[in-house]
Amino acid sequence: MATLRMLSAGLAAALSAALTATTLAVLSPATATEPDTDDPGDQPGPAAIYLVTLTGPGTSGSGADLFGAARMHADQDAVLDSVGGAEPVYRWTTALNGFAVRLSAEQAAGLRTDPRVALVERNAVRPLAGRRPTATGVLGPGGTSRGGAGVVVGLVDSGLWPDSPLFSAVSGLGRAPGGFTGTCETGAGWSEDACNGKVVGARWFVHGFGADRLRSASSLSPLDDDGHGTQVASIVAGNADVPARVRGQRVGSYTGVAPQARLAVYKACWSAPDPRDDGCASADLVAAIDAATADGVDVLNLSVGGPARLDTVERALLGATEAGVVVVGAAGNAARSPAAHRDPWVTTVGATTGPERRGRVMLPDGVSYAGAMAASRGVGP
Repeated sequence: MATLRMLSAGLAAALSAALTATTLAVLSPATATEPDTDDPGDQPGPAAIYLVTLTGPGTSGSGADLFGAARMHADQDAVLDSVGGAEPVYRWTTALNGFAVRLSAEQAAGLRTDPRVALVERNAVRPLAGRRPTATGVLGPGGTSRGGAGVVVGLVDSGLWPDSPLFSAVSGLGRAPGGFTGTCETGAGWSEDACNGKVVGARWFVHGFGADRLRSASSLSPLDDDGHGTQVASIVAGNADVPARVRGQRVGSYTGVAPQARLAVYKACWSAPDPRDDGCASADLVAAIDAATADGVDVLNLSVGGPARLDTVERALLGATEAGVVVVGAAGNAARSPAAHRDPWVTTVGATTGPERRGRVMLPDGVSYAGAMAASRGVGP
C-alpha cells in the first residue's frame, strides 16, 4: 500500500502542470468582482459562524489515527466549553485542528485571546474563479488516451454532473488507486450508482453557506447545479475520445488532460436566488479540504478566489500539502488586488486577456489570407 501511495504521489506531481492548464482554462475574466478580504469583522448583532483554528497541526492525512482525532476532539471541546459549549458546525482533524461554530462577536473576541487558539475568523462566501460555463461546454483539443492512471483528483467546487460519458466507467482506466478511502454520499439527483469506478468519491458541504440561502432548484447532494465543477472535471480527467457535438453537429472528439485519473467530488460551492450571491463559504471549503485530505486524494484543485493572506483556507491547504497532496489553486478574478493563494505550498495560476493581433494579406487578384501581425494599423499596398 505504501508503494502504491508513493507511485500515486509521483504521478500526482506530474499532473500538477496539467492541472495548471486546467485552472487557466476556467480563469477567463468574470463579471463579478472579488473582495479583498473575506472577514467582515466582529460586527454586533446575531451570532454568526466563525472558523476557529487551534494551535498544533492536524493528523497530516492519517485518517485512521483515531487516537489523534480523539485528542483533538477533547482539545476542541475544552475550547468550546470556554464559550458556553456551543455545538460545532464542523470539526477538522486532518488538514488542521479546528472547528466551525456559531458565536457572538463577544465570544469570538474572547477566543482570540485564548493561547490555545491560533486564528479566529468569520465565515464568508467567496466567488468561484472564472466565467460561468456556456451551454455548449468546453471543447478540448483532445490528445493522448493515457495519463493519470492510479491518481485520484479531488475537486473542491460546485459538484459534478455524472451522466456525461466523460465520467463513465470505461475500460482502460488502468490500475485502481491505492490508499483512497473516500465514500459516496447520496442525495437529490445523486445515487450510489453515480460513483462508478471513474468517480470514486462524492461528498457535499452546505452548513457554512446555509441551506436556507440556496436557489430553489439547488440539489442537496454532490450534483452540480452551476456547471463550473463539471467543466473543471472534464478538462482535468474527462475520458478519452468522447464524441463532441455542438447543436447536434459532430465537431470532433474530446479528451481530458489526464483521462485515466479518477475523480473525487467535494461540493462546497452553491447557487443562490440572486447569482451575485453564488459562491463558496469558507467554512464549507475548509471542511471539504479536510475531508479530501483524510480520504487520501493525490491532487486537490480549488478554482476559488479569496483574499491574499494566510487565513483558515490557506492553513488547511498547507495541511493538505504536508500530507502529500499536490494542491493547485486559482489566482482569482480581483484585477486590482494581489492574487489569491500566493503561499508557496499552492501551485497558483492566473490568466488574463489581451488584444489579438489579427491581420489579412490582400493580393491583387482578390485572394486574401488571414493571419497574425505585429502592426497595430494597416499598411498600404
